[in-house]
Amino acid sequence: MPDLEPLIYLRADASEMRAKGGGGSSKPPFVDVDASGLRNALVSSLEASRAALADVPEQIVDRLGVPLRIALRQEALAKTNRPTQFLEGAGTPATATGRPGELFARARARDLRTLQGAISSGSTNTALRAISSIEDLSIFEPVTDAFGVRDLESLEAVVRFAHDERRLLRLDLFPWLNVETTWIDQPLGAHLETIGLEIQGVRGTQRRESVYVAPTTEADVEEIAGLYGIRYAGAEPMYSHWREVSPQTMAVVDRVSDDLRKEIAATPSHAIVGVLDSGIGTPALEPYVQARETYDLGSDLNQEHGTFVGGLILAGRALNPNESCFGEDSAVLVDGQVLPAKPIGENELLDRIDETIRKHPEVKVWNCSFAARVQLDPLEYSVFASEMDKLSTELGILFVQAAGNYEGQPVRTWPAPSATLTDGIASPADAVNSLVVGSLTHRPGARTPVGTPASYSRRGPSFGGQTKPDVSFWSGDLGPTGQIPQAGIRSTVPGDQIAEGVGTSFATPLVSAIAANVWAELDGAVDVEPSPALVKGLLVHSAAVSSRSMVGAHKNYYGAGVPLDGLEVLFESEDSFTTIHQVPLQSKISWLRAPFPMPACLFTTEGKLKAEIFMTVVFTPLLDQACGAEAVRTCVDASFGVVERTGSSVTITGKVPEEKTSGSHPWESQLVAAGKWSPVRTHYAKFPNGVAGDEWGLKLSLLEREDDENGIEQSAFVILTLRGLSDGLQVHADGVSAISQLALWNTPVSQQTHVTVGAST
Repeated sequence: MPDLEPLIYLRADASEMRAKGGGGSSKPPFVDVDASGLRNALVSSLEASRAALADVPEQIVDRLGVPLRIALRQEALAKTNRPTQFLEGAGTPATATGRPGELFARARARDLRTLQGAISSGSTNTALRAISSIEDLSIFEPVTDAFGVRDLESLEAVVRFAHDERRLLRLDLFPWLNVETTWIDQPLGAHLETIGLEIQGVRGTQRRESVYVAPTTEADVEEIAGLYGIRYAGAEPMYSHWREVSPQTMAVVDRVSDDLRKEIAATPSHAIVGVLDSGIGTPALEPYVQARETYDLGSDLNQEHGTFVGGLILAGRALNPNESCFGEDSAVLVDGQVLPAKPIGENELLDRIDETIRKHPEVKVWNCSFAARVQLDPLEYSVFASEMDKLSTELGILFVQAAGNYEGQPVRTWPAPSATLTDGIASPADAVNSLVVGSLTHRPGARTPVGTPASYSRRGPSFGGQTKPDVSFWSGDLGPTGQIPQAGIRSTVPGDQIAEGVGTSFATPLVSAIAANVWAELDGAVDVEPSPALVKGLLVHSAAVSSRSMVGAHKNYYGAGVPLDGLEVLFESEDSFTTIHQVPLQSKISWLRAPFPMPACLFTTEGKLKAEIFMTVVFTPLLDQACGAEAVRTCVDASFGVVERTGSSVTITGKVPEEKTSGSHPWESQLVAAGKWSPVRTHYAKFPNGVAGDEWGLKLSLLEREDDENGIEQSAFVILTLRGLSDGLQVHADGVSAISQLALWNTPVSQQTHVTVGAST
């Protein structure tokens, strides 16, 4: 059992900041706007748009404006190719984005005329370039575009369904509208009530407000069809704690024994996890529930799922004693019973979550084993995810979220079939700041082989090509014909019984326990402040280092792989050297740490570096709900490589490329490299023959989506591991010596000087 050493935490120094280069010459048009007929086509589309608005009240078209959709050609998706300044000069600045290549502007009658004139007369190279970047212009219609139905009759059916089924409708607004905006002669909120849409809740931001309404029997469909400024409308999503992934979803297999009670009691834990679920209710767990928030009683309360989740957080290894792949991480519980026995609407569930977590500031890690039943479609930033991200940022908490369960046909086997399945991630697994977890099979006799993604585990990528799930963990799979018990995971259920089940719901709590223990250990370190981004990054990095051979080209299902146990996340053996760098970044300023502290034993006598390098970049980005699939507004680029100095000029040649997510969206290759805007990015390189370089350095730079977002400050973490390729190398000790020689401020991430940990499977 090896002795492990704590990872080293370093902060950036002001002397390492330097001005970024920039600038560039104007570029030619993508196409000849006249010879191709593009100019005339765009002018005609604006004329048709103005004609189509003839029946819309003047107070709306002239004062409020309507959404103008600007479709860009694929070559123009990158920031520097967009017609941003041209649109602003023509009075129609893009204020929101939708799907990739889709911009939206607030267009009043005069704005449409001004834009038409600019397109008709634009003759400079800059104007021609901008005009050529636009593929089409059209008005975004409430019926066909926001509600996504064909005609008024279909819209009436949607409204009637919501009323009859007692489902709320959710109306997402463009940035220039909110419930207080005057709509003709009264606030929009009052207007909605007048036309038969009773407001039940409002959430979101000024950039994208969401209004939850209940249609009455007097709901006026024609008035609803005139609500220009709605970017999405539809039935409120529903959430629940259990997915019917087989006819028999859970099977009781045993009872809690006295020996198991003693084993649980003997497992000390200074970590705590909040459980946002259906409630925890069984005597064996009762002594470890620190607090409760309960919303449902009687037949509305079913604690089966929450008790199963709570048991795994508290005693996952003890409940699955024969599974060596389970670690010893344990945490006490705060029971947030927010999920009733039946599905609950998004608006009410978010209210319950918000209230619960604000009552318990002592909890920094919250387990969320719930998701919508279907994949995200269209694949963009969901309202539920954005609300969770707001809470995470405001309160400094980490949500650990299930990726969701695929219930469709055909059953997914492994290797995954070439046919397209509807097994994409489900909301709110698109939450940018959450740590999202997928499931792996850990026992033989299942639908999928041991070590592969379970047949029900949903896959990424998330919107914008982000890797989701972030990590994966063992929670078993159904038997070949869908039976349980067979190859699932075991935990407690009410009545002090032990049951076997499967689902991403049950991989998630095991990762929550690891995250909570990492947070608690960091909280006890000197001069280290734990944060959601840092804890998330450490788990992703440990998974990337330990699971590379497992994941291969399948990051969409595995994420980075399986994280190590809590202490092992923060410690390493002598054959590697890991540093954690915290860097405050600003617009137009880059950060360069050069020379970088490199372990001397990794260099050959010829001065070549022979090593394996893992690098994880993680940050909490600026988010904008109004920007749909482009909601992540900041990006941190990292480069680790060889430094060259010429006079006062310092350049770095990156040697550790980013790992790409396979199957990312086709448009990304036209925009930027896959994963460009992902707030968690992993890099990897291996140099068995050595790579030359006298000086090595680490560089970070901040990129914003739009030029007018300059002035942004963005904190980032880089976790970098150098691992030797030969046995017996004292890599960690040499790395510590290199830090000392460079006189860099540093501190270990744990007050424990070293620990002895058994190898994990």
